[in-house]
Amino acid sequence: MRKPVKKFKVKRLSFYEGFACVQFDDKQFGYVNTKGMKAFDTTFNYCEEFNEGLACVQFDDGRYGYINSKGEKAFDATFLTKPICSGFYEGLACVQFDDSRYGYINAKGEKAFETTFTNRAILNFNEGLAIVQFDDGRSGCINSKGEKAFEATFERFCGFKFNCGFARVQFDNGRCGYINAKGEKAFETTFKDCYDDFAGGLALVMFDDEHLGYINNKGESVA
Repeated sequence: MRKPVKKFKVKRLSFYEGFACVQFDDKQFGYVNTKGMKAFDTTFNYCEEFNEGLACVQFDDGRYGYINSKGEKAFDATFLTKPICSGFYEGLACVQFDDSRYGYINAKGEKAFETTFTNRAILNFNEGLAIVQFDDGRSGCINSKGEKAFEATFERFCGFKFNCGFARVQFDNGRCGYINAKGEKAFETTFKDCYDDFAGGLALVMFDDEHLGYINNKGESVA
């Protein structure tokens, strides 16, 4: 019978799918369950939280791969390093392939599509879209087939994903605003900064006089 682990350093403050990433006294990383017991005996050089039943870890050979909730390798494929985001979302995860380019795999460890990227600034899928940086340095979106979701590209995205049908971007004039899933301006109003994704029909922005307030999905100030 497993006993609760008495000492460990918490790597992630929250539990994800019943597990938390921790560092044990031997400096190895692993997982505990909600009772504070080792979830399984396998430990790693590095670990990330579980999502969609899989977690990204660094094995003893220095390469990165994925494990299931039993601590077993989910598939044989391993990768050079991990991008900014490494969890599975909507069935896909970001990885760096052996040719040093970045792309996406499916839950079998196979390339999801042939499209790859030079820059590690590729992000998780949400609402069917993923934010990526193309080889020309501009940022845009792809769909789950690896195709450009729309032709528009931007200086940068201010957030990590589409949420409630909108994403935060910085336009070429330095102003910030929101686009819809077609890559179009959601509304003409732009701001000094966009602090948050839309949730519950509202988003937090910084107006030109540097005060913070909320807007609705028409770009109108509401508070």
